[in-house]
Amino acid sequence: MDTNLDFPSFDIIFRSLNDFILKLVDDYHAKKIKSWDDLEAKVRVFFTKAQMDEMESMIPGWKKMSSYSDGITLTHIMCVFLGLFIMSEFQALTRAQQQLAKWIVLFHDTDKMHIKDKKDNLHAFRSAVLTATTLPRLGFLITPMYQTLINSWSQLTKYSATKDANNSETLIQDNSSLPKIVSGIDNLFGDETPSA
Repeated sequence: MDTNLDFPSFDIIFRSLNDFILKLVDDYHAKKIKSWDDLEAKVRVFFTKAQMDEMESMIPGWKKMSSYSDGITLTHIMCVFLGLFIMSEFQALTRAQQQLAKWIVLFHDTDKMHIKDKKDNLHAFRSAVLTATTLPRLGFLITPMYQTLINSWSQLTKYSATKDANNSETLIQDNSSLPKIVSGIDNLFGDETPSA
């Protein structure tokens, strides 16, 4: 853990990924990335089998997420990282805030299933579950209630779905569950902590 932070440093745990994103920033400024295809080519070169194995060992499900639609979500996540790093607002953040922003981008779509012409309306809640079950292994602090509550919270969150009012055959996330989900996050990780 970075001694200046009270939570794990993205830059240390995902050093090679952070270095890759910094290289993307340099390439963007040098006009070597002008399109999605340019970015995708660099993502494909970086994410070798060994790199994918390393990511999977830290974030179970990374390979699955990356496998859909020829890696479109993986490239999307790297695109969001690139956008984040070049934003002046990001540059103005404190070191701790920058680290939190990186963690948020890393996990935001980790359990997204991208299937052509089919929207994954439930990926945000599934990604939240994957994040909540992964953060402790990466060194994020948990409350004493975590082990008791994680399974029931995960079930509540993962299965909070309702039929779309405009299409009864489509499920969407049931946002009426959000108060319980957010309260559960506080019970798992503490109120207003970096983990939460």
